[in-house]
Amino acid sequence: MLKDTHIHKNSIFQSRSCPNCGSSKANLEVRSLISVDSLDVEDLRKHWAGFFKRKGFFDYGRCQFCGLLYAPVYFRQEYLEHLYGYAADNTAGIALQLMKKTQRKYFEFWQQYSKNKAGVFLEFGPDIGLFTEYCAKQTHFSFFWFIEPNKSVHSLLAKAVFPKQYKIENHFINLSAIPNASVDAAAMIHVLDHMIDPKNSLIELRQKLKPGSSILIVTHDERSFLAKLLGPAWPPYCLQHPQLFNVKSTRQLLEHCGYKVIRTHKSYNYFPMTYLAQHLVYALGLGKIWLPEWNGLSFPIKLGNIMTVAELV
Repeated sequence: MLKDTHIHKNSIFQSRSCPNCGSSKANLEVRSLISVDSLDVEDLRKHWAGFFKRKGFFDYGRCQFCGLLYAPVYFRQEYLEHLYGYAADNTAGIALQLMKKTQRKYFEFWQQYSKNKAGVFLEFGPDIGLFTEYCAKQTHFSFFWFIEPNKSVHSLLAKAVFPKQYKIENHFINLSAIPNASVDAAAMIHVLDHMIDPKNSLIELRQKLKPGSSILIVTHDERSFLAKLLGPAWPPYCLQHPQLFNVKSTRQLLEHCGYKVIRTHKSYNYFPMTYLAQHLVYALGLGKIWLPEWNGLSFPIKLGNIMTVAELV
């Protein structure tokens, strides 16, 4: 594990061309309210996650050739794995029952359009295993592969998949341990927008999938109404996302990598009313407000997530 005290800031950044088409020409579109270049290594780590604080992120540019929104400067892979290695889980303080309702919507969408529901399942970034649990209990998959660098959630992930057989790889993106043409279905829920090289990762994944296998992908929608309303304060503009997708750019990337998009749909997320009010007030620059937790009053809201099911051509 790297130590922040032994890292020079300039050694953790890299310049990137468009991760979809390879073009190096991009027009600046979203500028961070805090310059990442002005932060030292310790401050960068503090900006990595969390809510109700001003966060810096890498400026996003729009590729002039294919239209993907991406950060032309981003972390190197080695330091990125260091950051993910001690990250908290991704529940963001939302009640577990509401997180499960959101994940169930993802599962139902995948189940409706996926042909394979038995054999071997592969999930990237399963976190505490909310989607995993539905797959383990409501399908006939007998073995699960997980790519999860955050070791702090491994015990919860094991509990979610019990009593099915599984193996966890704690590398950020490394499929070398998985036999070729052995996987029947895969899922990337809010993972594709975290990958430094999503195109090569999807191409590598093809080698592990059986012909006709399906993949579920969930991403943020950078063309959503909320993204336009909040501008740079939109939460997905953050250090964790080297690129952000919309319906068109998601389809382009998948087709470039040899997949056929079967269905795309906007998803609902379930949040308590107090949680939504707190985040809206803060995003509008009015500061943090305290409200009593009341998870009994929750709403399904289309916040701009995209669900996509694709098949290996």
